[in-house]
Amino acid sequence: MAKESKDGKFQFVFVNIEGDQSTLQEALRQVGTVLHQGIRPPAPEKTLIAVPVSKALPTSGNGTNDDQMDLYEVVPEQTSNSDIETVSVSSSRSPKPKREKKAGKVPELLKGFDPNDAEIPMAEFFSQHDTSSQFNKYLVIAAWFKRHYRKPTDEINASHIYTCYQLMKWQAPDNILQPFTDMKRLHSYFEKGSQGSWEISIVGINEVDRKRSSQTAAKEN
Repeated sequence: MAKESKDGKFQFVFVNIEGDQSTLQEALRQVGTVLHQGIRPPAPEKTLIAVPVSKALPTSGNGTNDDQMDLYEVVPEQTSNSDIETVSVSSSRSPKPKREKKAGKVPELLKGFDPNDAEIPMAEFFSQHDTSSQFNKYLVIAAWFKRHYRKPTDEINASHIYTCYQLMKWQAPDNILQPFTDMKRLHSYFEKGSQGSWEISIVGINEVDRKRSSQTAAKEN
């Protein structure tokens, strides 16, 4: 949509000047300067200050010590980039604290559990096998429940592990179920069962038997 043009106004002023050639030239120069300054944006206002001339300077030509004043222009101070103070603004959000790993829920002990009600008592079976590592402990517990407990138990859960650890006075891990996951992923010693239970695999059983044979041979030698 075109903008509607507005009427302007122009006023021309006649200047009548009399004088010699130099006077006319100076007058024309001043008129041209005025017209030119009228087109440009107005210059900033200048501030002039009057400063007395030192008495040590020569006096006026008539020999009198008249008061003389010099005019000086006061230039407004401009702020340079170097004068601008750079303020670093830090993030208003504080760093998030690291989350601490919460200890897993303590499993319940098995009810009505008798570690001696088996073909081989639990403590005796454990003494015949290598239980020096966390993985080995889980393997012998699962193998004992599967092979020697009075009610063969193929699947075990956190309560089975925690109960055996307490009876053997072993230090239980913070996360009881984590070793199951690690052994399944790294060695296929366990397979997932039902409702949070785990079953020792044939690979895990073979590992228990292999370590027992190695331990027995080392004792005989």
